[in-house]
Amino acid sequence: MKTFQEHLEILFDEHLIAEKDNICDVDVNKLRSPLMKKLHKDKCGGKEKDSAMRRAGKKAGLSRKEREKLYNENEPKLDERMMTDKQKLVQIQNYWDNLNHMASDDTKKKSLKRLGYKNIKVDSKGKITSFDEEVEQQ
Repeated sequence: MKTFQEHLEILFDEHLIAEKDNICDVDVNKLRSPLMKKLHKDKCGGKEKDSAMRRAGKKAGLSRKEREKLYNENEPKLDERMMTDKQKLVQIQNYWDNLNHMASDDTKKKSLKRLGYKNIKVDSKGKITSFDEEVEQQ
């Protein structure tokens, strides 16, 4: 059973949260009841990471929710780890060169086919000139 003081603290905290529309927008130090502080910690995590972008966002008056988007907002379906065609060609060429030098070109092509590369064209010096890549369907 809650004491009258605990009941008042919870009412005060609920009023603060109602003003901001989100418990994460309320400073945890302004909350009075231990119950609401625990709820704040569970829902919003701990302290936010301190970085130059976050400090600048805070000075600009952005809420914590808006500051989260400074890092996490990316273009849809954009994988930052995707390589350009030139980078892929260099990687495939390095893999090709590191395969057993006694292996025939057909053996090397079969090895690369397992990795999703097909129609590999090689010039007379053993350098890859072109290739097709199998695109994974999701």
